[in-house]
Amino acid sequence: MNRKYPLFVFALITFLPLTLFAQSLQGDQELSLSYGRKSGTEILKNFHDNPPTRDRGQFNSKVSTTGNYFITYRKAFTDKFLLGLTAGSESFAYDKYYNENPYKTFIAHYNVNITTVAVESKVIYYNGKKLRLYGFAGLGARLYSEKSTPAQSFDGIGGKVFFNTQATPLGISFGKKLSGFLEVGLGYKGLINAGVTYRICRKSHVKEIEEK
Repeated sequence: MNRKYPLFVFALITFLPLTLFAQSLQGDQELSLSYGRKSGTEILKNFHDNPPTRDRGQFNSKVSTTGNYFITYRKAFTDKFLLGLTAGSESFAYDKYYNENPYKTFIAHYNVNITTVAVESKVIYYNGKKLRLYGFAGLGARLYSEKSTPAQSFDGIGGKVFFNTQATPLGISFGKKLSGFLEVGLGYKGLINAGVTYRICRKSHVKEIEEK
């Protein structure tokens, strides 16, 4: 028996229902509010709760963070592809120390504010009646401001104005016009990002959605 035949039958059984229940997206718009934790900037700051295991050097210890708040607008140009804009901010505070094991010497306290504006492209893997699977990527500008006490030289990553990126290979949302979502990625929106999306449908789609 040809080994490809069982694989074909399995693929047909698996993906045919997805095709039958897929919904049209083209022309629709969506507006999202989200909150995330562990942004790329936080990760690159390389925070430590205790002095790192090296004899000399400086290290940062995080004091607090607000997380990442974003508002995102996208429009569907095909049934699989959406393009839009996102804007958001994050604030965190940390203390910088000079490390000479087993002692540490306080250098300064930093308050940081980050604002990001980016373009995002989103690809829909599966779009059902309520369930939606997708991924997206973003590229934009990051504005980084900080205040240190006592005053110190700039301690940011990549300059006060720099590129910021987001790569989210997997997102899942559930709902019709109003849906909740959870995303896993890396970048300005954080490792874990969650929120709500309101779908602004074309008139021809409104009746279709309300009936289902």
